[in-house]
Amino acid sequence: MRALNLRFRGIDAVTDVLSFPLTDAGPVGAAEVLGDIVICLPLAAARARRRRCPLEDELAVLLTHGMLHLLGYDHATPAAARAMAEAEMGVLAAIGRDPELALIGRALG
Repeated sequence: MRALNLRFRGIDAVTDVLSFPLTDAGPVGAAEVLGDIVICLPLAAARARRRRCPLEDELAVLLTHGMLHLLGYDHATPAAARAMAEAEMGVLAAIGRDPELALIGRALG
């Protein structure tokens, strides 16, 4: 994950999730493939242990976060980060997960 982060983002550090859109054309229709999401399982497992939550919950947060990036969300500014957090909470609630997991996940980094 560190090598991917360095190669594609220029950041020499491990990260929890990376998204790779298939196109730069912006958001696409629901039936189309958006791109790839790579999750760092060891980092996700460690975070789940720290939070004392099931690994499945942490993976749901990371998958949601990566999917929203593919849909055009980012967290480059405080306003964008708030919008993305709200979207994450909405998705998590819709799939039956605790929406607060989105906020806790980001706070833990």
